[in-house]
Amino acid sequence: MKIPYKHLIKNINPKPDINELSQRLFQLGHEHEIIDGIFDMDFTPNRGDCLSINGLLRDLKLFYDVATQNNIYEKDIEPFKFKFNNNAEKFCTNISFLKVEVDAVPSNYSGSLENYFQDLNIKKNNFFTDISNFISYETGQPTHCYDANKIHEPIRLDFNKKKCQFETLPLAIMPTILLLESDFELYISAISNSLMLSFCLLSLYKRFLTRESFRSVLKKVLLESKGLSTMTDFLVLLETKGSLMTS
Repeated sequence: MKIPYKHLIKNINPKPDINELSQRLFQLGHEHEIIDGIFDMDFTPNRGDCLSINGLLRDLKLFYDVATQNNIYEKDIEPFKFKFNNNAEKFCTNISFLKVEVDAVPSNYSGSLENYFQDLNIKKNNFFTDISNFISYETGQPTHCYDANKIHEPIRLDFNKKKCQFETLPLAIMPTILLLESDFELYISAISNSLMLSFCLLSLYKRFLTRESFRSVLKKVLLESKGLSTMTDFLVLLETKGSLMTS
């Protein structure tokens, strides 16, 4: 994960220089490189809680006075009557939905949102995807935006019980994934670990020069994961295979 130095120190007082901040991060066990004023973080799989600005700032509170300022909507929010069936509650205990009406989609960004794209040289997609990505980057909270007019109720979170194919995001990494009945347990387990799994996949992907080499690693891991009993075992295997093939 890449985080610009100036994004981190914005809420830290007194503001350390980049070398001091680097030493503090190493003390906390966060391996990284510094390239053009940007920390290229290499988090371990068990520290998914640090995959955001606020996540790192929580750790840095050990050394600094950190003031995180969050704008909170304090007015009443009407109940959202939405038909949703959670048939996998054991694996995903809580999902929240919020309906938002947007008067006009802005053509230009400003402030922290614009800095996020400019400082990290990230390509903009569309307003709703960009907002979701920024919220995840800043808070670590994954969100998804959908057009309410295109959703047919009820929707459900359920188990995969048959052979099927679905498109992934981003499509440039893995256009489609084929799920078989034998992948049933892995697929369901991944629901409650989606953020950590996504991090492992992307942290491995950035090590490879081609999409094909990444797919090769993922295929080997999936083939060897059939006997694994927990998601943690799968993540460890994934990280190990990736390290062996890129060392």
